[in-house]
Amino acid sequence: MNQPLSAEVQIGADAGAVPQGCSGALPCIGNAPNAAPTPPEEVQSIRAIITPEQTAPSAKHPVKRGRPSKFTPSMLKQARFLAARGATDSELADFFEVSESTLNLWKLKHGEFSESLKEGKAIADSRVQAALFQRAVGYSYPDTHVSNHQGTVTLTPIMKHYPPDTTAAIFWLKNRRPSEWLDKIDGKADQTDEIRIVIGGEDD
Repeated sequence: MNQPLSAEVQIGADAGAVPQGCSGALPCIGNAPNAAPTPPEEVQSIRAIITPEQTAPSAKHPVKRGRPSKFTPSMLKQARFLAARGATDSELADFFEVSESTLNLWKLKHGEFSESLKEGKAIADSRVQAALFQRAVGYSYPDTHVSNHQGTVTLTPIMKHYPPDTTAAIFWLKNRRPSEWLDKIDGKADQTDEIRIVIGGEDD
C-alpha cells in the first residue's frame, strides 16, 4: 500500500512538474493511480535535492570567507609593554608581523587592544615629561669614579650634578604657561609716511 509523502516532496500536476501519468525525470511521487511505492532511500535523495535549505547558505550558519585574523588576546599585554617603552605604531606592526593598516583595523575592531596601546603610550609620555622636568630644573644622581694608581683600581662613590637646562625650561614653560611664555607677535602695522606724487602744477 502506498504511503503518501509529506507536502515538501509531493509533486502535483497543477504545479507543472510531473503529470499524473508519472512521466518525467523524477520517480513517480504522490497519489497517481498507478503509482508504485517509492523506496525510502529515493525519498531522502529527492528531499535533499528540492529542500530550499540545501540550495542556499543558512542564516544561522553563514559561510565564512577570508583568512583568519592573527589577533589573539595575548597581544594585549605585549602591546601595552611595547607602547610603554616608546614603540611607535610602525614598530608595533613589525613586531606583530602585520601591516600598519591591519594594526589600525585591530584598534577599531578590538576596543581592549586600543585601550592597551593608550595605557602604554600614557606611561611613556609620563616618563618623558618627568625627564624633561628634571632637565629643566637640574638634577643629581649617584655615580662611581674609577681610578687606577700603580695598578691599583679604586672605586669611589660620588654624586654628579647637572645644572638646569635653559632650552628645556623654556620649552616646558611655553607649553605649561603659554599665556606668559609664548612668543608674542606685535599686531600693530608699520606706519609709513604718505607720499604724494603731483603731475603738473597745483592751483594755490
